[in-house]
Formats: sequence, C-alpha cells, structure tokens
Amino acid sequence: EVPYVVEWSNATESDCDSNGVPDSCQPDCNGDGVPDSCEILNGETDKDQDGVPDYCEYSRGDFDLDGCIDSTDLSVLLSCWEMTNVPVCDIDNNGVVGGGDLTYIIQNWGCY
Repeated sequence: EVPYVVEWSNATESDCDSNGVPDSCQPDCNGDGVPDSCEILNGETDKDQDGVPDYCEYSRGDFDLDGCIDSTDLSVLLSCWEMTNVPVCDIDNNGVVGGGDLTYIIQNWGCY
C-alpha cells in the first residue's frame, strides 16, 4: 500500500449552507447547480424532511412522499387523468396527465 496525500481547496467553491462541503459535492436532485439543502433553506418545501425538495419527489411519481412509487401514487395519478396544467401529476411535463405519466409510474414502480 502506498500512502498519499489529497489536498482539497474550496477557496473558489461556494458553500451556500455553510456546512463545510462545497456546493458542487452536495446532492442536487434537479441538476440546477443549487444543492437540495440550499433550496430548502431558500423556501422550497420538504414536507417529509428527508433533505430532498418535494418537487423532486413528485417528479419521480412519489406523490405521497413515502419513498415508494406504489398504488397510492397510481391512485393520485388516475384522479388527475386528462387534467391540464396540474403541477404534481404531470410527470412528463407535456401539459396533460395521461399515458406518458402512467408509463413513468409503471416503469419506476417500487421503493427508491
């Protein structure tokens, strides 16, 4: 085994939540360059307090925020069927709840 030293300078890295970890090394569920923890600090909701903004979990199809895409989430989706401009149920963001959203639920069925 060869010993080694790793140097890490975050002098140019931002740390929006002041947790000592550079923003670029923190989870970012939507890939917008802002860590999830900072989005929550800035007012995004996290009803289940799991450190992931609710909108990211909704976009997975987890409408009840329980960590699983299951029959409860399918029921929510079906209750929104053919509705337009529904921010939670329109997973594929095409403006109407329908087959594409159902396909997404089926493909991602289970717990994550």
